[in-house]
Amino acid sequence: MFLFLVSLAVIPILPGMLFVKIFYRRNHRPHPGMLHAYTSGLLLCLVFCGVINALSVLLNKTLSECVIWYCLGLLWLQLIAGIALVFLWNPRETNLGELFQKIKISVTDCLKGIPERCRKNPLAMAVLGAVGLLIVIQIIGVYRNGYVYMAGDMTLETVQSFLEHDSLYRVHPLTGQPYEVGVPLRIQILCLPTLYASICSVFGLAPKAVVWTLMPIYFLLCSYLVYYLLGDRLFGKKVLYKSCFLLLVVLLNGWGTYAYGMDGLGLLYQGFRGESVRAGILLPYVLCQVLDHKWWSVLLCIGTELFLVWTLYGMGACVFVAVGFLIIALVRKDFADKSGKEASVCGK
Repeated sequence: MFLFLVSLAVIPILPGMLFVKIFYRRNHRPHPGMLHAYTSGLLLCLVFCGVINALSVLLNKTLSECVIWYCLGLLWLQLIAGIALVFLWNPRETNLGELFQKIKISVTDCLKGIPERCRKNPLAMAVLGAVGLLIVIQIIGVYRNGYVYMAGDMTLETVQSFLEHDSLYRVHPLTGQPYEVGVPLRIQILCLPTLYASICSVFGLAPKAVVWTLMPIYFLLCSYLVYYLLGDRLFGKKVLYKSCFLLLVVLLNGWGTYAYGMDGLGLLYQGFRGESVRAGILLPYVLCQVLDHKWWSVLLCIGTELFLVWTLYGMGACVFVAVGFLIIALVRKDFADKSGKEASVCGK
């Protein structure tokens, strides 16, 4: 269990740092920070797992062979990202010793500054405390398996079938018999069931614990991380506004469980599904990156959605959100250009 939790926390870091280092130079404003790098690394790992799952399905590989591919592939991904970061590191920009010293000073200042921030902005700190308390309550609910909505979903049964028969989509999870009609390829390339089964096989965890507890909690925390980034993009250094934004998001997730298809129901009751990951992580992150004109990250979200949810030939919700905001940006730019020309004509 501990090794699995450490892996979840560590594996996305190096690929995400490499992604930010390659596609966003230091002169890009605003420059992505560590939280953006971690989110990008998570999406990169999901895309990587989706590619391996698709190859395993197309080549008729067993689950055991797919697990080996996962482990070796992620290991090589870490090595390549680490070596590439070493070669791309510019000592003139930042000295390694100075970097660790800055991190130490920033952490120390952050801890020492908590009482002062509470004194200067007590309302914001109180709101943040309420946000943290509500998130802990939600995590406890998911951990106790009190928040599971299984109607119309066979993710757990599919994972158990993969593990029992060491195969991918060969045996019906409910009957235990071979499929009379093959599963559509578009469903087979969705990587989450195979990823969950691989986690159970590698770390020796129970499928119920992985599908219903551990991964939903992880995706829930990542969702709030992305919403924090979105709030930071919208409100900047206004701590009270960001705190209220996060509180609103947490409350809406808690209250939005009254109907199927709501984001709250997906994150709290079906956090293991690809639709929940799209609603809680991909869509808000697309919005955050579109506002900053970080189009490589938008393409990464689109590619991730391709392997998580059944889309229309790859054109899912992320594509429509990105295209919609791109159209709005072009219209606003055209309107601003016309307004500038009219102002210059009137001035003459």
